[in-house]
Amino acid sequence: MNKYQALYEFYSSFDIPAYEENSVPEKAELPYLTYEIMTADLDMENVALSCQIYFKSNSLMKVNAITEKLYNALEGGKKLKCDAGYIVLYRGRPFAQNRPSGDKTVKAKYINISADFIVK
Repeated sequence: MNKYQALYEFYSSFDIPAYEENSVPEKAELPYLTYEIMTADLDMENVALSCQIYFKSNSLMKVNAITEKLYNALEGGKKLKCDAGYIVLYRGRPFAQNRPSGDKTVKAKYINISADFIVK
């Protein structure tokens, strides 16, 4: 599995569709998660990543629930196997912040994640 597939599988594991940032289908329905693809060579320095969670709702309850799942999944680092090594994802700082959407019925969170690309 390559780096892109490993990241997709991780972000798709939270019970809502996941799309690479700027690749959301025109007819995609909320909720969904978008994620940034920034990779490095294996055995490189830490890379800052982000993802965003979107729900159509009048409250933050659902978006906060997915945020909590992500927070828990990253506790102590989440190791993703790929190619000749691993990607280890960690909670970034600040971990989560509300993101304005321009639509009062769309709630969104911006999540900071850091990644290490490690050779076996």
